[in-house]
Amino acid sequence: MSNHNLHTQPGSSTGQAQSMDGRVEDLRPRLARLRPIIPADYQFLYELTISEDIGYRWRYYGPFPTYESFVQSFQRNDNPQFVVVQSAQTESGQRGYAGWVMSYKFDPANGTAYIGVIIAQPFIGSGIGIEAAGLFLDYLFRYWNLRKIYSEAPEYTFRSYRSGLGKVFREEGVLLGHRYYDGRFWDEHIIAVYREDWKKLAQIVPWLSKDDAAGAPDHPGQWWVTTATHDDS
Repeated sequence: MSNHNLHTQPGSSTGQAQSMDGRVEDLRPRLARLRPIIPADYQFLYELTISEDIGYRWRYYGPFPTYESFVQSFQRNDNPQFVVVQSAQTESGQRGYAGWVMSYKFDPANGTAYIGVIIAQPFIGSGIGIEAAGLFLDYLFRYWNLRKIYSEAPEYTFRSYRSGLGKVFREEGVLLGHRYYDGRFWDEHIIAVYREDWKKLAQIVPWLSKDDAAGAPDHPGQWWVTTATHDDS
């Protein structure tokens, strides 16, 4: 079905859309939601950052900040970032926190930004990280006039998503022997998602924002960003 035959229901923020024949379709992602970070999230985000499974490939690459300095970094940082939460219970009955997406080196003047995505160990390989990254990219391209969104990928993490090269992102360079870890230096890949590539991809992914035939947004994407507090129930 072409996108311009869908419209969001008036007054609804549920992410439902109604086709011209009256059928209601769900445009929301299946696994992930993003919401603004609040102080109650700091403990989860700190523990995620310093966890054994994550810390070696994350922003600090081994050395960890104190909790106090970690919290202060939020107070100094006004770049877009969200906590990733599950949209529903999994088969194991888990729900709630799943990860963190953030931007850095945010440079609207030149139309560029960098992003990082970190997913808690229980959800790695579940698909929630792909959805969270997609939603965050969609948000940044939708609300800022960015040309390219970059990611810095050490060789030992780049392997896991190399299949997206040429389909989702382009490689703009490789910093040889740039990142030290586990007794050796690793190459670092500089990859970028281009706005024109993302717009094409978004047209075939049901839960991403799209433009109608006239170029106007089909829906604002507000259905995937919730301000609800964290729920462990």
